Amino acid sequence: MILKIGYSLFFLLLNFVLYLKLNNKNISKNYLGLIPFGLILVASNLYFEVLPNQLFYFLIIFSCSIFIMKYLSRSANVLKNSELTNEEKVVAFKEMLFNKIFPVMITIFQIVTIWSGKTF
Repeated sequence: MILKIGYSLFFLLLNFVLYLKLNNKNISKNYLGLIPFGLILVASNLYFEVLPNQLFYFLIIFSCSIFIMKYLSRSANVLKNSELTNEEKVVAFKEMLFNKIFPVMITIFQIVTIWSGKTF
């Protein structure tokens, strides 16, 4: 259970750092502690085998999908074939969707995957 809490904290902090980075906010150097924390989690999981080893790498790829969605959202032009009159609302909704809702949904998926039973 301690490893599951550790994994949950690791992915919460990792996604938070990625969110700050993508929104051009300042990132403290204290977040570099995530690297040894993640390595300790992987090493202790190899010894105790609480979670499947592939789960960590699978969830890291999901964290990277925050980057992918951010850069793909720049190329998605929702107004090109649209006949909507209020373009500002559409652009604001797109920004909210890609900048806030999708990263939160990815983080929730990661935590549910960690705490659910045998996923892999």
